[in-house]
Amino acid sequence: MKIKTILIILGVIIAAFLIFQFYFIYSQKDIETHQYQTLKKIDNIEIRKYESALFTSIKLATDDYDKAGSEGFNALGGYILEITKPNRK
Repeated sequence: MKIKTILIILGVIIAAFLIFQFYFIYSQKDIETHQYQTLKKIDNIEIRKYESALFTSIKLATDDYDKAGSEGFNALGGYILEITKPNRK
């Protein structure tokens, strides 16, 4: 009886693990990636060429996720509004 219980518990743990793995793999399929061209392969190493891209980042003085999201969004909105503002005299 003990072996049967242990096998059932082990089976449930393995099934839960596999379900989580499939969920995480499936949930990441829509993540945007940058196009690249593989120039050369050496064993497990790829030499890639990416098109030029512009990235930016800011440092926030908080470790709180919600506060950082709010501050980051405000910084981005302020930047966008500033560059789209018409020149006024």
